[in-house]
Order: sequence, then structure tokens, then C-alpha cells
Amino acid sequence: MKKLLVLFIFIVLSMQISARADILPNALNPIDAVALGMYQVPKHVVIYAKPDLKSDIVFEADWNFENFKSSKGSENTFFSVFVKEKELGFIEVIDFTDDWLKVLFDKDNKKTGWIKSEDIRFLTWRNFYNLYGRKYGLYTVGNIPDSIKELRTDADNNSKVLGKIVRPFKINLIKLKGNWALVRVFDINDTIKIGYLRWRSDEGKIYFFPSIK
Repeated sequence: MKKLLVLFIFIVLSMQISARADILPNALNPIDAVALGMYQVPKHVVIYAKPDLKSDIVFEADWNFENFKSSKGSENTFFSVFVKEKELGFIEVIDFTDDWLKVLFDKDNKKTGWIKSEDIRFLTWRNFYNLYGRKYGLYTVGNIPDSIKELRTDADNNSKVLGKIVRPFKINLIKLKGNWALVRVFDINDTIKIGYLRWRSDEGKIYFFPSIK
């Protein structure tokens, strides 16, 4: 009976998550493997063709969490993460200099440009996950290989397998160690599992992402 109740709660929550209009990475909209982190977008954003204020403007937008007015595209193609309730909007950073960030501003067409850097807005993956992953937990991005669901004793492919994630009800991030994350998993079969799992491949593909909601 207890397991049936847990399963029912899991299904209801899944339906709520699927019904949200918020933009979060999924199987059809993955985070680019070369991304170095996230940039929290200011309400007025100007993106240039080159890291030079005299270069052509390739994208410009004024927005808030009710309206999005841009020179081209929409919030669906612009944001990699957009959570209206938390007033959070992020795009991916794929390169940077001392004063500029190269960002992906059109996910559908893989268009990139340069934005004048504001250090406080740029979060490397480590800082982004430590801030939002620890606060909200993690979720799987699309369908991941079975081997990625394995929990291990250490951040090493050769370390002992402690168990496997079946249907995680919640994944709490404890800490990051390279491309590995030490997590506490609350699984659908009413068990708690602790161990290391890969949140990112060596090539940069992301398997788990902060569940900002």
C-alpha cells in the first residue's frame, strides 16, 4: 500500500512538471556540450557579432517575466533555462575573455554572439550546480544510458557499483567532484541511496541538471 501511495505521488508530480510552461533542458533541447556555464540575462540584452562594441548587433531584447520583445526569435529559442516563478533566465556561455562572454542566443539555429561581461552574472558549471543543484536537487535530462544510472563508491568508472537509480523521486546534490556528483537519491521503490553518479560525460554532454522549480 505504501509503495502504491509513493507511486501515485510520483505520477502526480510528473504530470505537474510536464504541464509547466517553464523552459528547462530536455531531450529535445539539450545543453550544448561545449558550454562552460550559464549567464543570468539582464532585462535589456545586446549581443554583438564580435567582442567589440563597434561590431554589428546580432540580437537585442527587452524582457521581463511576462513579456519578451526581441529583434528576432522568442524566449523559447533564446533561453536555455527560464523559470518564471523564480524570475530566473539563463543562456549558455561557450567562451569568454576578460571582458566578454560568447553565448548561444539561438538554440534552434545554433547562433552565437558576444555579450559584454558582468562577472556576477556568469556562473561556471561548478558554481551553477552548487547554487541551484544543492537548493533544488537534480533531474535527468532526457533518456540517459543505463550505465549513467549507476551509483558508485567514488568518482571513478572503475569504482564499485553500489546500486542503480530506478525511478528517482528526488536527487539531492551533496557535492561535485569533476564530472561526478555525490548524491542522495530517493527512489520510487521507497529506498534511499547515496553514491557518485556522472552528471556530465568527458565530452561535455550533460545527464543531470538542477531541478529549478
